[in-house]
Parts: sequence; structure tokens; C-alpha cells
Amino acid sequence: MAGNNDIQENTAGLLCYCPASIGLIASIVFLIIDKRKFVRFCAIQSLLLYVVMIVLSVFLWLMLFVGIIITLAMLALWIILMVKAYQHEMFKLPVLGNLADQWSN
Repeated sequence: MAGNNDIQENTAGLLCYCPASIGLIASIVFLIIDKRKFVRFCAIQSLLLYVVMIVLSVFLWLMLFVGIIITLAMLALWIILMVKAYQHEMFKLPVLGNLADQWSN
């Protein structure tokens, strides 16, 4: 296909950077078939960018998940503390409870 110059270099480079699966597939195909330096450069750079984007996306999704878990745990803690206060129980949190006890005297 591109090995015999059926497609111009700039068009092949453009196809490598198309979003989603189109660019990914184009980059792999051009990397295997096309021997021109510019096209191979665009294909390799595009594939490297896909790897970075995938790793970053997974990391951000994990951070979002961890953030949601932490937020839910904090909400549960506030509810527990509200119940304990309503029951007139002096429930001490580690470290913070001792500080609050000292500062409230």
C-alpha cells in the first residue's frame, strides 16, 4: 500500500494521528508496511502517545475511584460522630480526640 508511495507522506502522517481506533490501526499498519522516515516517525510517535494516554487514563480513573472511596469513608465517619454526639458519648478519634480534649479544658 504505502510502500510503493500510493499515499502521500503527509496524508499517512495525518492518519496516524486520527483519534480513537482509526489512528491506532493506521499507525500499526504504516509502521509495518511503510519504510519512509516521516511516516514511521508519525506512526511511532502516535503509538507512544496512545500508550501515555492509556496509562494516564487508567491512573486518573483509579484516582477517581480512590477519591470516591475516601469521600464515602469520610461521610460515614461524620455520621458515626453525629450519632455518638447525639448519644452524649465522648468518642475520641486517634490523635485528634486527644488534641480536642486538651484544647477544650
